[in-house]
Amino acid sequence: LDLDSFTQFKISYAEAYDESNNYTVGSFESTFTNDSSEYVAVNSILEFKNRYSGFMSDYLVDLFLTGAKFLTLFTRPTIFSGKYFDISFITEFNATLVLRKNWVDTNGNTIYTSDENITNYSKGLYRFPLTAEHGCDFQNITYSPSISYLNSQFTSNLDGWEPTSVYTDAWFWDSGSQSASRLQRTQDSIAILSYNPFELRPISPTIKTGDIIRIRTLFSIEPDYLDCTMTITLRASPSKFVTVGSFLKLGGNAQLIVDTNFVVPQYLGTNQEFVDIGFIIEGGMDPSSQVYVDYFRVDNVPVITNVTTDPLYLQLQIFDNSNNDLSELKTFDIDCSCSNQSIYLTWRNNLGGMDYWNFTAWSEYGTDIIGTGETKTNLLPSWPNSYGENASEIRKQTFRDSSKKIVVTSQNLTLDQKLAIEYIKSSTLVEIMYSRADKRRIIVDSDSFTSYKDNDKLYTVSFTISFTDNIPSQRL
Repeated sequence: LDLDSFTQFKISYAEAYDESNNYTVGSFESTFTNDSSEYVAVNSILEFKNRYSGFMSDYLVDLFLTGAKFLTLFTRPTIFSGKYFDISFITEFNATLVLRKNWVDTNGNTIYTSDENITNYSKGLYRFPLTAEHGCDFQNITYSPSISYLNSQFTSNLDGWEPTSVYTDAWFWDSGSQSASRLQRTQDSIAILSYNPFELRPISPTIKTGDIIRIRTLFSIEPDYLDCTMTITLRASPSKFVTVGSFLKLGGNAQLIVDTNFVVPQYLGTNQEFVDIGFIIEGGMDPSSQVYVDYFRVDNVPVITNVTTDPLYLQLQIFDNSNNDLSELKTFDIDCSCSNQSIYLTWRNNLGGMDYWNFTAWSEYGTDIIGTGETKTNLLPSWPNSYGENASEIRKQTFRDSSKKIVVTSQNLTLDQKLAIEYIKSSTLVEIMYSRADKRRIIVDSDSFTSYKDNDKLYTVSFTISFTDNIPSQRL
């Protein structure tokens, strides 16, 4: 059985019918016509019943379509930490695919983003491995409100550290006359020092080594035909600072928008607490140049708490090489819990994909007797030696076939999870997965399948699985 089989085909059709002239019966068959459309076949089944049953074409990643579905019956699949997991999809075109992984927290904030290119592959069915990865290593985190520096008090630090003057309105620094003036400007903006200034603002709350921040700002220069570079820094002390990044505004562009995520590093191998954020403006400017900052924001400043432990969620979507989305946006739950015992099952669903679930509730182990054999001794031919203290048994068992069985249970399931797991009763391929290369085939006893509601919106599922190989036993 080729689980990954994939083929393309075309349909040829002809007209055929019987005909009669009241005396003889003949048949007619036209020449075959080839359909110009090309079709795809995979090892899956989706019955043609009605329009509500769905179409396999909904699962085909196509260059000219969007929203292709992944081959899973779970609305939100779960990736279990330390367990193998993959997601399947079908594509029918030869091109580079980009699988974009976004790790988001419970508030919907994106923490990590990564792209993985699938290149130099042809059409077919793909099984893409996924791991818990960042899902279990970013915990106990909440987020402070944004820190906004839009049209607020701005401190001038002419010597780089101690403020010499404070302005509560928009203003600018004229490096030619070495003086500060209020800026009369109709738009809501702040003019800052020009010609290589080093401007600082205090941070509240402070930012620490290891934190992840998002910095957004918009700045411009007059005259706008000049080039300039804004370098954003974090300062722990007058001699300790790290650079967030340098951002270039080319001449002819009126404004430059900066939007960047930044993981705060150590300063020379030492953890630090950074108290100021600042920026350096430099480039091909003259003493009359002026630089304007329309807004400056620091968002998602992490604050460590000890209240909750919430893993991240994984969002997966397929794009083409031009950043056009081709598939649905699929969300995966991450299970980071540990268990004294677990039985990790995988099974092939009707779509041709593999589904996975870790059964961590207490399991019951037992033995099934599949069949036995007995023989009966005829006493008459060996009488009277067949009777007495040394005589053979009248009946004896000659063989016994048995196999191991396990009752597996999973609790606290949502309705969508329960419905997806129930399909295991209909699957002809079910395995216990110890690792990607170590799997053991089992058979699900569909008659033993039970599910019931524990409480509001939570369910328990239980059923018996049997091993396909028998327990070794001798025969007489």
